[in-house]
Amino acid sequence: EDSARGSAMGGGGAAEDGLVAGWWIKDAEEVASSFPAAAPLLRTPSWQPGFSPLVTSIIGGTLGGVAVTALGHPADTVKVRLQVSPSMTTVACLKQVLKADGLPGFYQGVGSPLLGQMAFNACLFGTFNATKRAMLGASGASELSNLQIFAAGSMTGMASAIVETPVDLFKSKMQLQTLHQEAAALTPGGAARPDFHSTWGCVKFVTKNWGLRGWYQGLSGTILRNSVSNGSFFLSYEASKKWLMRQSHVQEATPAILLMSGALGGFACVALSHPLDVIKSALMSDDLQKRKYHGIIDCANKVKAEHGFAGFSRGLLPSLVRAVTGNAVLVLTVEMVRRYLT
Repeated sequence: EDSARGSAMGGGGAAEDGLVAGWWIKDAEEVASSFPAAAPLLRTPSWQPGFSPLVTSIIGGTLGGVAVTALGHPADTVKVRLQVSPSMTTVACLKQVLKADGLPGFYQGVGSPLLGQMAFNACLFGTFNATKRAMLGASGASELSNLQIFAAGSMTGMASAIVETPVDLFKSKMQLQTLHQEAAALTPGGAARPDFHSTWGCVKFVTKNWGLRGWYQGLSGTILRNSVSNGSFFLSYEASKKWLMRQSHVQEATPAILLMSGALGGFACVALSHPLDVIKSALMSDDLQKRKYHGIIDCANKVKAEHGFAGFSRGLLPSLVRAVTGNAVLVLTVEMVRRYLT
């Protein structure tokens, strides 16, 4: 399996793999010596406070959530618009956002994911590491198999849907309201009065009209998407990190290894689950009073009937950009925090 992975990533055998890995993956001490200012960030500190693994996972996930949101929200804004406007191209979407709101338009609805990603990633990494420890304890093995890692990631994703669904819902409704306002402004009579002007206003609007039930619109789609996306992410991340560490002959993953394995995990996450994300977005954008979709199967059938199989790839490019860059930074942040706090 390892040799197959090596061939897939460039071929050529162990010597060539080692050469490639050695060129890309520098030891943390070498990086630190090349960039003195970065040395304190890359070296394991002599002083260690000794927090528990659960606490470090929560803190790392929280800080990672801030980094992911700051880096990935613009791509997410484009993705949501493309998924609900199938006739729009990526370039046309970028131009529309810039023309209507300038650069701040790409951060429309950022309040919900900023707070939510902090809670979501804290829950995600805390639950995943707790699940791994429980599985190891039950099996008595020294490490989990690939199937067990995928299962742990899937269970983590399904559990985290409780936190992620409201976050995605409010973010999507903020982004979609802007899109609808822009479309209405082009029709006779001008734009209609917006239902809300902020993330908090959106929360109050949904709660007033539909109660807590409105917070969990699209929950079934989120659970299904997360079971695949999180299982794929953690499996790809863990497997690629181990392979890269073996090729570079290190006992602890360097920052470069963490960035690359996080990026590969993000790519696998989106590539394997994007059709399910399209369904989830459609369910969340549906009108609660005049339902267009009646469940996951009905939604999938209607997307296919209206747009063909191509409809399930809408917004794929910005999703990949967001996942690759965001998850690379996320795992680096989580791991660096873990090393400093344990």
